[in-house]
Amino acid sequence: MKSECRALSERFAELPVGKLLDVKFFIKNTGEATPDMVLEEIHLLLDAREKGCSAPLSFGDATIVSN
Repeated sequence: MKSECRALSERFAELPVGKLLDVKFFIKNTGEATPDMVLEEIHLLLDAREKGCSAPLSFGDATIVSN
């Protein structure tokens, strides 16, 4: 599992600066989900994003403050 965590960390590090603002993964059924299952799902999500199978979402509730 450590190698999968490292691989995920490396994928996030490869994103262009400013493109990754926040990441949260809410696991609904923690009694059945193993860390390996969660990491696999995250990698599948990122694979789909890299293949262009995603679209940006705007919930209109975020505030970006520039200095």
